[in-house]
Amino acid sequence: MTIPFHRLPLVLVTALLAALLATLVTTTSPTVAVAAPAPLERARDYYGSISVSADGAFAYALDRRTKSGAIRDAYATCRRTADFPGTCRKIVWFRNACAAIAYRTGADGFISKIDYGYGRTRPAAIASAKRRLSGPDKILGYACTTRYR
Repeated sequence: MTIPFHRLPLVLVTALLAALLATLVTTTSPTVAVAAPAPLERARDYYGSISVSADGAFAYALDRRTKSGAIRDAYATCRRTADFPGTCRKIVWFRNACAAIAYRTGADGFISKIDYGYGRTRPAAIASAKRRLSGPDKILGYACTTRYR
């Protein structure tokens, strides 16, 4: 027994048409491979560090992949270049920025007070270091990572 099409319930007709359409689309459409979106690349961080000895030896490490690597390399350079390597101290570490060292010397000619500053630019880092060290001071040096040179 055949049921005329016009006598089928509307829900059944809709379901049959949807199934027919799905079959036609999947069998006649070309297959297109879609690549998954690439994960967003995180911008690389650049670390730097400055170490100073009592006699004013200024050593820095720039563009290291880690904070600890920057600190280690700056300290090692200070110990190699200072007249008094046992007085080398890590003063500051920074990431994607600039840092500057301001200092004051005592009557003996050695550094008596030291402080640092940092910022996105060299002038900002120098101004920050001078602000932190009140009184007459000098800038021993500065360093900037790649992004902020």
